[in-house]
Amino acid sequence: RARAAADWDAILAARAEELVAGGRFVCVNFCVSGEGYFLGQTDRGASMWDSFAEAWGGLCADGTIGEGERTGVSFPNYYRTAQEFAEGV
Repeated sequence: RARAAADWDAILAARAEELVAGGRFVCVNFCVSGEGYFLGQTDRGASMWDSFAEAWGGLCADGTIGEGERTGVSFPNYYRTAQEFAEGV
């Protein structure tokens, strides 16, 4: 969480440097809903995490990747709450 906050601050600072007077910054970002849902984690439809696990399992089963690669994969994501998003701007 702390790393995500620092990254968010760095992203906003970099965009502020690029923005000209009178310019506008538009940011579209995945966030956590009030119910705690986020991309890949809802009570409806397929979970992207299950889909990733199935895909990587298939790649391992067919020999495209090894077991170490299958278990070592990481998809780092941090989904901000609306409050965390707003605090940065």
